[in-house]
Amino acid sequence: MKKILFTTVLFATHFLLQAQAPAIEWAKCYGGNGGDYGNTIQQTPDGGYIIAGTIGNTFSDFSSGGDIIPHDTVDCEWIVKIDEAGAIQWQKFGAQKIGQTFDGGYIGISKLKGLTKMDQVGNTIWQYATTISGELSVKQTSDSGFIMNNALSGASYDFRITKIDANGNFLWHSDTVGGTGDDIPSTVITVKNGGFLQVGSSKSVNGDVTDHHGDHTTLDCWVVRYDSLGHVIWTKSYGGTGVEMAQDVVQTADGNYVIIAKMNSAADGDISEHFGGEDIWLIKIDDSGTILWKKTFGSILNESPNRIKQTSDGGFIITGGGPAGSNHGASADMYVLKIDENGVKQWDKSLGSIDNESGDDIIQTTDGGYVVIGMTQQHNGDNGDVVGNHGKQDFWVVKLGEGTNGLSDLKNETTLAVYPNPANDFITIGNLSIGSTITITDITGKTIYKLVSDVENPTINTSSFINGVYIIDIQDKSERLTLRFIKQ
Repeated sequence: MKKILFTTVLFATHFLLQAQAPAIEWAKCYGGNGGDYGNTIQQTPDGGYIIAGTIGNTFSDFSSGGDIIPHDTVDCEWIVKIDEAGAIQWQKFGAQKIGQTFDGGYIGISKLKGLTKMDQVGNTIWQYATTISGELSVKQTSDSGFIMNNALSGASYDFRITKIDANGNFLWHSDTVGGTGDDIPSTVITVKNGGFLQVGSSKSVNGDVTDHHGDHTTLDCWVVRYDSLGHVIWTKSYGGTGVEMAQDVVQTADGNYVIIAKMNSAADGDISEHFGGEDIWLIKIDDSGTILWKKTFGSILNESPNRIKQTSDGGFIITGGGPAGSNHGASADMYVLKIDENGVKQWDKSLGSIDNESGDDIIQTTDGGYVVIGMTQQHNGDNGDVVGNHGKQDFWVVKLGEGTNGLSDLKNETTLAVYPNPANDFITIGNLSIGSTITITDITGKTIYKLVSDVENPTINTSSFINGVYIIDIQDKSERLTLRFIKQ
């Protein structure tokens, strides 16, 4: 193992002024001559990123040329591996959203093809072929299997999840829940104390939906809590008499949940504040569905949130689209909002051009910064923050620095890797010397885990770790090295 230079990292416990929004480190467009839209991004163990989204559609908007290698017209879902500076390393087709798995490979999800398990360079290992209704969402479970959104569609949509094992075999469908209106799930997550939580929107005023705030023409946020076998524990509606649509949810370090939603409703029901148009609405609930706090962010115009992640300081990072703050013209921008653990705004940033942009996914990176993926429609030359668009709409990836409240990066040089990073229930440390001592500490220096490894690629269960940044200290017979990972 290579020697490293250690640095001291100081952590401030209070901020006297609102933190400054981070600067753009780099921004890149990816795509062809059609309508291309980036949906997901994750950081990989080599410091780069895996991204996925759609490239046009089969019938009227076939996208080719530019960055896209030759492909069939049916291949309208694009997977791209890029390095830490955004350069393309390889590309595949067949998934609109993608996540990293415990073994260092990937799981892709597609409305038309179902689930695809891939190795570290995108080669297919297995497929679970199915047509998926509703929004795409898949998470790996502690048994190395997978849970995914799979709404039941008929006269209307109902909430449902599907469990797949580690080899791509079907295990079960959950209870199907809903009413006679459309009940459409957006995201499903695994829960630390067992089971799953699914969020989305509901138009139903009957059946399993007993607490809708408006009538059958309006949407509420709807949340369903399942046990580990997919049986419903509870359901709950949140909102006012207007329209609320839950887009994403994250389980927090204290075991509760924060839901992010699009909201256009008067200040009634659960809504305490509305600025006008479509606003960003956040609610924190406990594991019984009781509201702990709620916050509204926006302006008299439209802000549309898509994704939320918890950050290493206990707060949250959010992305979507909207003109909040100083945008680049009359059209929507990619919007990034940072809040603390209590929902208090720390900073926000609008990214874009005179045309439309939107953010669809965001992560905190291991250097303490952030990276956002979405789309840009700026196609008439370079403008604002957008350079190098290939057609009428491209994937757009923007790397941001850490801002004034981020973490300083630990200095190290190593061939070791920790993945997935950020992590949920497990991490694997790759290329380790057998006999090395692994010590994991939190940012206060408290030892959380210690092990003498008897394998080269040990897997460590992190399900009991609270969300945040952890330091991995590795000591072999003669040298010492440090890595860092984020638990979310």
